[in-house]
Amino acid sequence: MSGTRAVSPTGRTRPRIGVVLGGEGIKAFAALPLIEHLQAVRIRPDLIVGCSGGALLAALWGAGYDIPAMSRLIGQALNWGVYSEVDQEALQGITRLDEGRFRQSQAIFKPGRLQETYRAIFKKLRIEGLSPKTVLMTTDLLSGEPRAMESGPVADTVYASGAVFPLMPPLRMDGMVLADGAFFSPLPVMEAVRRNVDVIIAVWFDDPAAPEPKGFAECATNVHRVFRRALVESQLPMAIDMHSYEIIPIVVRCDKPIQPWEGERLREIIHRGRLELQAKSAQIVAAIEQFGQ
Repeated sequence: MSGTRAVSPTGRTRPRIGVVLGGEGIKAFAALPLIEHLQAVRIRPDLIVGCSGGALLAALWGAGYDIPAMSRLIGQALNWGVYSEVDQEALQGITRLDEGRFRQSQAIFKPGRLQETYRAIFKKLRIEGLSPKTVLMTTDLLSGEPRAMESGPVADTVYASGAVFPLMPPLRMDGMVLADGAFFSPLPVMEAVRRNVDVIIAVWFDDPAAPEPKGFAECATNVHRVFRRALVESQLPMAIDMHSYEIIPIVVRCDKPIQPWEGERLREIIHRGRLELQAKSAQIVAAIEQFGQ
């Protein structure tokens, strides 16, 4: 897919720039080279929208962490260890054993380790304190509607934005039951379109399903991978058609499946992101420099 630019953009002399970060777990960090590039050429976005794994990257960026710190913290937050504590009661409830119950607050894995990691990283930081302005996307499982979170605790919202049920339980917050933002829109470009952003750079990682998944977790991520791709391929062209200036998708592809918790493959993910960025960097600069011409 490629972006589109209208002949007559808005009347502003400088474009409003937005970055949309999608992706699943560790794969969202294919966007690290983009962040590094924007900083190197002194392009500061006006808006960051993050979803699922992209919400973690957006929050780290908005919190002011540099690239080395982001890479280090990503390794702490996204690895199999945080998914290793199985909720036995929930499993027994699924199989309807007498001693088990399954509640809306439960899932296959317990969330404690992951939530503790996020709270250690972000402490008491709130979304409204992030800079540039940051929006973290979640899905309310009670209404089925997307929730664009602009305020509230960063740590809890980052967790909710990536809480892929039934692997991880949703989070109850302010009367809502919040889960993975990708249930509604894995690459929420439309959120940036609604906010009248002129130049939108959207990063998405696309990899194939595992041909021989090992265990429940990999089977579940296979299913999520398929519907995420279908949503992106239907929603992104619609956003491009509705937008008044330019959307630049950076689709990072891999020929082998990568699981969301495979932190040891971060270098490979970043390398693939850098290759795709090289193909789009001139288009990004041109879209900004030619705005209003």
